[in-house]
Amino acid sequence: MKKILDEIILLIGRNRDDDLSQYNTAFLLRTIETRMSVTGISRAKEYCSFLSDNNPEIDLLFQSLQISYSEYIGNTKDGGSIGIQRVQMMEHLKQYQHVCPQ
Repeated sequence: MKKILDEIILLIGRNRDDDLSQYNTAFLLRTIETRMSVTGISRAKEYCSFLSDNNPEIDLLFQSLQISYSEYIGNTKDGGSIGIQRVQMMEHLKQYQHVCPQ
């Protein structure tokens, strides 16, 4: 599945000029599985072939990734914890201000 996922990332990158290599693998797989379900394709290899011949589906997959990511970040439960972690990290980094002054 890793090889197919890499191929899908390359297809999107070539067609959309976007780099998805830093996206969370589980998140990418869930979104791809959703698009596979919508298109009625059950095998990842078949979906990859379908994508290579179907630019509109590449656009739809990319849009699904953007919408799903926005929902994840905006989710009160998950987005809130991300915000809290950021604040905690900033507080932690302030301890080292004397080592690396601005």
